[in-house]
Amino acid sequence: MQISHTLRYIPCLFSLILCSSIGATVGKTFFHDQSQRTHAYLYLLGLNYDFFHYNSCSWHGKFDAIAFYSHTRREKELGEFIFFNNTNTMKFGKQGAPDTDIFARNFFLNDDFEGGVTTEPSIENFVTHFYIHFGFDTFIENLYLRIHMPVTWTQWQVNLSQCITTTGIAIAAETFGNEDAASSPLGSIINAWKGNKLDPCEFPDLEKNMHFATINGKQSREKIADISFMLGYDIVRRPHKHLTLFAEAIFPTGTRVTAQFLFEPIVGSGRHIQLGAGIRGFHDLWSDGVYRKLLIFFDARIAHFFSSTQRRTFDLHNNGIGSRYLLFKRFNQQTGMYAGEILFGPNVTSRISKVDIAAEGELTGMLQYRRHKTYIDVGGNLWARSKEKIKITELVPNNTFGIQGNTTTIDNNTAHNTHIDGSNAEPDPTPVFLKIEDFNLNSAEHPFATTGLVFIHLSRNWTYHPNTPYLGIGGDLAFSLDENNSPYRWEIWVKTGFTFG
Repeated sequence: MQISHTLRYIPCLFSLILCSSIGATVGKTFFHDQSQRTHAYLYLLGLNYDFFHYNSCSWHGKFDAIAFYSHTRREKELGEFIFFNNTNTMKFGKQGAPDTDIFARNFFLNDDFEGGVTTEPSIENFVTHFYIHFGFDTFIENLYLRIHMPVTWTQWQVNLSQCITTTGIAIAAETFGNEDAASSPLGSIINAWKGNKLDPCEFPDLEKNMHFATINGKQSREKIADISFMLGYDIVRRPHKHLTLFAEAIFPTGTRVTAQFLFEPIVGSGRHIQLGAGIRGFHDLWSDGVYRKLLIFFDARIAHFFSSTQRRTFDLHNNGIGSRYLLFKRFNQQTGMYAGEILFGPNVTSRISKVDIAAEGELTGMLQYRRHKTYIDVGGNLWARSKEKIKITELVPNNTFGIQGNTTTIDNNTAHNTHIDGSNAEPDPTPVFLKIEDFNLNSAEHPFATTGLVFIHLSRNWTYHPNTPYLGIGGDLAFSLDENNSPYRWEIWVKTGFTFG
């Protein structure tokens, strides 16, 4: 990939921010925050470019370590992203009732169950960033390699709270193979969303747990959030200014998307290999010639994501938001007869897929004020990622699944118009089977997302030491530039490092 070819797309990507969609995203089946590897501004903080050994042809290097913590804020907006009704509160209730968002039976609660659930999802990250820079001036002047390894712990939780009006009395006869009306043992929405199945003796046609799109408390993951190798060349390298071009290869070492949870913890970029390029530099704006100096830094980069294989859960075109949780009947492919099994919706609507992302970019601007050994950095960062494109690769078997709706388990009917609130659930004249064309790809594609932030960092640099060690602390406030497509966050860190060579 030629650097000049890639760099020309940087202004194009960020110009999209000005014309991105207006209005909150609602009812998505998947949320993906930016990778913990991003935050390009972290490398610039407290940076003393004297380590380049200007006008020298020697070998040199630099090591940096950052202990970084972040936590989301304004979590209500993340709840609107994953819930079905443009709020972070939904009601489970009776079939087709005016105030019902989800017909309780779809989660194997009693047909006359009534209750509400509220979500305020949160994401916490603790990341230890390690950077190591090697300058190869001994061999090729101005050439360098930088390696970035972010060791990550992340914790995601949906933070469900519920208010139950009544647990109800029973599930109707002949719903899950039960001959008579029977009571569900699941007395709460939270327990039901964990995907627990009912008693197979009481409900013999319900054979499997809900394997995907579940909610079950806090979920955490620990892994390296992708490893970056940056090969760069310094075009300008002077004591008062610097300009470098670089190419970057990013290898996926994070977690794979499995769709096990509705709000799934992710380390890294979703197992995408990335190739990118960028430009970085600084220039002295002012100096008193002795102790004080003001500099301006910038960093701009863009990367392309290659396809990644993931499992995603999908809503259906004809059935609206939340239809991933409808109940399905399994049919015998050869005879077209009901095969005696009812399935949780996500067990059918979660399919292995190929996910593509055209580009992700970051743009950083920073002012650095130096007074002797004390540095103060103030700046801003802009991150953007283009909309995902998904192609389902795990096909749906022909003549196998049909929406149960208001049909019973003693007939061969389906109800293909059913919505998650239980409306439009009347039986079809003849069975209508699920096809891959019924899946709404957009429901699982994360939309265009942008985040802006402002940061401040204070550091102490021991410039007269041969290894120029330093220590600094800082923080930022991040905000979504496109409603709730990316989270609001606060972040703090401690950074240290030294030079060698």
